[in-house]
Amino acid sequence: MEWRKCYLDVILVPLGFLMTASYHAWLWHKVRTDPRSTIIGINTSGRRFWVSAMMKDNEKKNILAVQTLRNTIMGSTLMATTSILLCSGLAAVISSTYSVKKPLNDTVYGAHGEFMVALKYVTLLTIFLFSFMCHSLSIRFINQVNILINSPQEPTSLVTPEYVSALLERGYLLNTAGNRLFYGALPLVLWIFGPVLVFLCSATMVPVLYNLDFVSSSSTEKTKMDIGNENGDAFKNYKALEMNSLPTTIVILIFLFIFCSVGVHVLSLRTLPIDPCNPTAQQDPRTLISDQLTVLINGYSESRIPLLQSIVTTYAASSLVSSILVLWGNPSTLSQTLSQLARNLTDSSFGFSGISVIRQASDSLNNRFLPRPEIKTRAVLVCDDDVEVDPKSFEFAFRMWGSNPDRLVGFFVRSHDIDLSRKEWIYTIHPDKYSIMLTKFMLLKSQYFYRYSCAGRVMASMRKIVDKAQNCEDLLMNFVVADEVNAGPILVGAKRVRDWGDARNDHDDGDGDARRGLTGEVAQVGLSSRKTKHRTRRGECISEFHRVLGRMPLRFSYGKVVNSVGEQGLCQKGGKLMKQDEVTRCPVNETVEYFFSSKLGC
Repeated sequence: MEWRKCYLDVILVPLGFLMTASYHAWLWHKVRTDPRSTIIGINTSGRRFWVSAMMKDNEKKNILAVQTLRNTIMGSTLMATTSILLCSGLAAVISSTYSVKKPLNDTVYGAHGEFMVALKYVTLLTIFLFSFMCHSLSIRFINQVNILINSPQEPTSLVTPEYVSALLERGYLLNTAGNRLFYGALPLVLWIFGPVLVFLCSATMVPVLYNLDFVSSSSTEKTKMDIGNENGDAFKNYKALEMNSLPTTIVILIFLFIFCSVGVHVLSLRTLPIDPCNPTAQQDPRTLISDQLTVLINGYSESRIPLLQSIVTTYAASSLVSSILVLWGNPSTLSQTLSQLARNLTDSSFGFSGISVIRQASDSLNNRFLPRPEIKTRAVLVCDDDVEVDPKSFEFAFRMWGSNPDRLVGFFVRSHDIDLSRKEWIYTIHPDKYSIMLTKFMLLKSQYFYRYSCAGRVMASMRKIVDKAQNCEDLLMNFVVADEVNAGPILVGAKRVRDWGDARNDHDDGDGDARRGLTGEVAQVGLSSRKTKHRTRRGECISEFHRVLGRMPLRFSYGKVVNSVGEQGLCQKGGKLMKQDEVTRCPVNETVEYFFSSKLGC
């Protein structure tokens, strides 16, 4: 089974929280069964004696009591203020339209993606909110103690030292809970940088907290002897009071830690990549946008980034484009490079907010046809990062697809044929017919992505052929569509389409736009380079697809659709044949000829 980065989050983050929760459960057990060995138990005993002494001699010690309690309130107020300020900052980060989180993606081990990053920040926000709540409740209880500790001691009064001590213990233990939650946020802060740090931080915090929560064995034995010899009855009274109020507040503390641990574990399970083939995750076709399209640009080479930026800017300027997804398939590209690319693309597109740079999970060419939740339109344009199309041709192609939404529409076509001498399929070019639409520029409906990526065993075997050849994903999509509609693709005429990746480009051609030398650099990393027996490999793919599928679904189309409705008849004028729309009127006695040509362009 393939190892996924998210497995580290699913294993290490819950394990780190489990260690912390287990330690506090053990601490709670020790406080109940052997309070003299814990700082919490000893301090609880001391505070009960302090309350009794303050109320017994209140006239002389009332100022001391109020000042002591006020200092405690100030500490809780500081922590509550800090927690709510951090909550406000995290809320601002989560709701920010400009993501400051992207530079951290892929810099560490663990799962990445928008949901995972949001999960980390939302979990931090939840922890700080709980900390704020605990400190706020602590302030409430201690304020009550501040008043009641100075109340007159009447025989019929319900405000007894035991009651005031119970209120004070609740306040202090809520203060402890708030502090522990605040400390527990430290591993979550490190989670931003990866799950390994969460585990290491949790493992480090446990011995640190142990040294803060427990007293040494020698001190414990001495305390036991002193209490047993000098004040056994007082300890019995303390034990009874401790059993009444201390466990209640300790349970609150443990519950909060268990809640956070289980919550993070459950949410971490959701960070497993959503199965793109899950039918429930597919968009309802009735909700898809029909008057716009999604552009998927396949990117791989960093040398093409300047050209990619120009192409994205052109598409972003069109009102027909709903969103642009740059699918980056090179795993060796640094995350900082992609983060900078995402910022540059947004900045150069005049504020167009629908641009995303997505690092592919692998370099498989099948990934470009994965169903994606980001696709909200019926039409999808799949194109390469080395083809520039003029806006009018782009809009015309989209209109033609709207008239034929079940078929593939584009500017670049090829053909299949059979070599009778070798009895095998070949990949070629015919001057008068075509059967294959290339992904240099391919318009298709989004439902075909599901059929490509999620069909049964036959499609899985054909996708393996694509992975093995590291080629032919466009051929396979042509097989899928042709098998569905029993018709070939539609070639659309373009006014100006610049293919920078074609190996037939002159390498020293500047194309008149100050990009001299770019053609050679781009063509060298282009998939269609003639140096790698490109046509032979694609012919083998056609043969393999035919063998696995058991039939040949590809169908030929003839002619191309052009954006012109000019007259095609010819008039003889001045001894020359001219198009009818080039002359004002044909003389009645002159011959008119009509013709039709379906010859393909270059």
